[in-house]
Amino acid sequence: MKSRMFRWLSICTCLTGLLQAQVNAPKIGFARFSDGTLRPVYGLAAAFVIGHPIADSVDAASFSDAGGLISTKGRLQLFNDKASLVAAYDSNETAPVLNVDGPLSSAIAWLPSSQTVVRWDGASFQKTIAAGPLPGHVASIRLAGDAAELLILADQAVSEITMSLDSGNLLSSQFLSTSDGIASQVGQFRIVEHQRTLEIESLPATLQTLSIPASNLHLEPMSSGWIHLFSPESSRHWAVHLIGKQFETFELPAIPAGSVTGGAQ
Repeated sequence: MKSRMFRWLSICTCLTGLLQAQVNAPKIGFARFSDGTLRPVYGLAAAFVIGHPIADSVDAASFSDAGGLISTKGRLQLFNDKASLVAAYDSNETAPVLNVDGPLSSAIAWLPSSQTVVRWDGASFQKTIAAGPLPGHVASIRLAGDAAELLILADQAVSEITMSLDSGNLLSSQFLSTSDGIASQVGQFRIVEHQRTLEIESLPATLQTLSIPASNLHLEPMSSGWIHLFSPESSRHWAVHLIGKQFETFELPAIPAGSVTGGAQ
């Protein structure tokens, strides 16, 4: 009897510890899932917990440790690190390209329908219209001082174009590599896709590869040092931890069934 009681107390203690670990697990970032919800992701190493949504109908998202930028129903929304709304901008864009890779003042977006760059200057959103058509599809954008650096995909060629945020003029262009999918610059990492394999280059020279068993991959930064890879076709999601010049990859669990949707306004 005492032995059974001891085993039962041991099991209860273990369950309590696991539940407490989930509650107290550190947040690694925010990720956009296949149902269109934006959710916090908590965890350590390979033990991840997906939280309740803070927004729904999200078309794009990018986060650093300082906060993030999302697009939902043609509206850009800037959040701080507490997931509180800082500002909003009506873009009327369904497929923007977003990036936040540092403080909130690094928030920048490309609006392909209007050929416009929108960035947050710390007080309000400012826009710059490209002075002329770009030579391909904008796959990635980031702020570089008073210019925007864009990765352009055209016939599987990846080029980096620098655009003045004062005039909208193109300042420079250079060919980088080839890709049949993802082309993105995340911090010191440049990531391109070749047939379900990601080439992750830690600039200036270290090149590594990562095979992903899915097609039609999407990439979005979920915090400083973490990126979110997902395949809408297979509804599979991965978290990639960028550490120095290395990376670790973990598949994320399915989102909780029946969780209540929050909503950005």
